[in-house]
Amino acid sequence: MIIVRLPPVAKQVCQQVKNFLTLKISYVTNETMIILKDILRKYNEFVEEFLPFFTKEYLDQITDISSKSAFVWALG
Repeated sequence: MIIVRLPPVAKQVCQQVKNFLTLKISYVTNETMIILKDILRKYNEFVEEFLPFFTKEYLDQITDISSKSAFVWALG
């Protein structure tokens, strides 16, 4: 994953991840949640930026088990 290897681009990558989540397309949300878990694991400072995406509205879009577990992991 590019964000882990190139920390200077972390802000831009996080912005793009937020853009993916705002698409509200199930398969995009599924994969984005898995990636988001890895991002938040490495960069704790971005947690507050993603808090608005941890709602029932987004949880209802997630259909994949591993994506749901990533969602739950991120909630802590």
